[in-house]
Amino acid sequence: MADPRSTATEIENHPQLPTGEDERFTGYGVMAQPFAAGHILALRRFPATSIGPPYTSVWHRDPVGRWTFRVTGEPLQCCNRYFGRAVEQTIRCVIALDWTNDH
Repeated sequence: MADPRSTATEIENHPQLPTGEDERFTGYGVMAQPFAAGHILALRRFPATSIGPPYTSVWHRDPVGRWTFRVTGEPLQCCNRYFGRAVEQTIRCVIALDWTNDH
């Protein structure tokens, strides 16, 4: 079994969308990281999508349930679009992922 870094590197270097006519994504992420204080963080990285250019998103839910999405792409083409009214805000920004650091 490949380690997470090798898997992410392979997906980044050779992204392939599944066949089909509907919305499709190829990527990886941290599905959810809950914290004792009630916050949740998540990460999604999609080097290929059928609805727009590649993008990265970081999700944050505060303890009262408000979601904030930070995205590198056009918000209408990113993860936040699937959350509807649950989204408090979407912020377009730079998100850098560095898989070369060993610690």
